[in-house]
Amino acid sequence: MFIINLMDNNIEILRKQIREDPYNFIMNWMDKNLLIVGKEAFKILALMPHSLFLPDIKFASTDIRANINNLIIAHSGDGKSTLSKKFSQLCYNPIVRRSITTADLIDTASELKWVSLVIEDLSQTADEGYDTIKVIEGIIGDEKSINRSTMNKEYTGEVKGIGFLGVTPHDLERFAHELESGLLSRCTLTLIKLTHNDRKKIEEFKHLRAGDSKYAEEIRIIDEIVIDFYMELQMIQRGRHNEYLIDKYGKNHNKEVIKPIISYEIDMKFKQEFFRKWTKILDNLMKQGQHISNRESQEYYRFLVSHAFLQVFNRDYKNGILIPNEEDHRIALDLTIQNLKYKWAIPIALESNKRTKTLDALEKLINQGLPEVVRDVLINISPNSKYIKDKVFN
Repeated sequence: MFIINLMDNNIEILRKQIREDPYNFIMNWMDKNLLIVGKEAFKILALMPHSLFLPDIKFASTDIRANINNLIIAHSGDGKSTLSKKFSQLCYNPIVRRSITTADLIDTASELKWVSLVIEDLSQTADEGYDTIKVIEGIIGDEKSINRSTMNKEYTGEVKGIGFLGVTPHDLERFAHELESGLLSRCTLTLIKLTHNDRKKIEEFKHLRAGDSKYAEEIRIIDEIVIDFYMELQMIQRGRHNEYLIDKYGKNHNKEVIKPIISYEIDMKFKQEFFRKWTKILDNLMKQGQHISNRESQEYYRFLVSHAFLQVFNRDYKNGILIPNEEDHRIALDLTIQNLKYKWAIPIALESNKRTKTLDALEKLINQGLPEVVRDVLINISPNSKYIKDKVFN
C-alpha cells in the first residue's frame, strides 16, 4: 500500500512520490487531515479540480462534458467544512460559501467565467429558492452557462464550473424535488457512513494530534506539495507548463514540457467491458420495475479521462491525445458502479422512510432484507437511526 512518509521533509522526494502515484498519495494525504472521511470523500474529489480544464469526450453525435461534480451526504460534524476547505485549495477560481444566494452566484460566476463552486450546506441554498438551484445546474451541467432574466437585468453568458455540494442525510427528503429535477443527474454521489468504532478512531486521532506542532508542520508541507501538483496540472491544460517549470526550477530546468490534452484514445476492450456490466445492471433494474437514466453511464468516461490526466506523468499521450490504461479503467469502473448504486438507492430509501415513522417499523423493514446500499441510506436519513445505526453498521 502506498504510504506517505511524513518523516521525510525533502520536497523533491515528496514531489517524486506524488508524481509516481498521485491518486493514492492524495487520498492518504486527506486521511492524515481527516481520518476515514477524507480518504472516502477524495475517491471522487481527487478527480475533480483538473476536470474543469479537460476537453469534452467525443461520444457518437454529441460530446460528454469532462467536468465532474459531487454531492456529499454527511451528518453535521462529519467533516464537510474541512473537506470544503481542503478541496477549495486545489481548485481554480473557488467560490466557497456555506450557502449562496442567486444574485451572489450569478454576479461572481459571470465575472470569473471558469469556477469551482464549493457549497457546504446545499439545504440553505435550496431555501433561497429554486432559481439558485437552476443557476447551479447551468454552471456545472452540460449547459455551461447562466441564463436568467429579472425585471431589471438579464443574465446570460458562458460559465463553466465544477461543483462540490454538501448536504446532511436528514435534509435529503426536504428538498428531494430540487435534486430529482436535475441537480442530482449532474452530480456524482458520496455517502459518508461512520460506525461507532469509526467515530472512536476519529476522536482518538483528534486528541492524540492536539498540540502536535511537528505533525502540523509535516501536514503543512504535504499540503503545499498537493496544491502545487494540481497547479501544475492546471498550467499544463492552460498551455503554460513551461512557464510553470521555469518559475519552479529556473530556465535550465531540463524537465519535460507537456502540451495540453486535446482529445483521448480509449481502448475498445475497456468500453466493451463497461458496456457489458452496465447493460447487465440496467437489465436487472428493469426486471424489478426500476429505471436509471443512461446519462449516468457518462460518469464512467469522466472518471476514466480524469484519472488518466491525474496520472499524466505516467501515461502515454501522443500529439495531445491522452491514452487511459487498465488502472484508469478499473478505478473508473468501480466509481461508476458505486455512484449508480447510490443513485438507485436514494429514491427507494426516501420512499421507504415515509413508511417508517417508528423505530419498530424501521427495524422491521431492515430485517426484511433490504439491499445493503438502500439500508445504508435509509439508516442515515431516518430520524430513528440514532437508536439503530451502530447496531446495524457494526
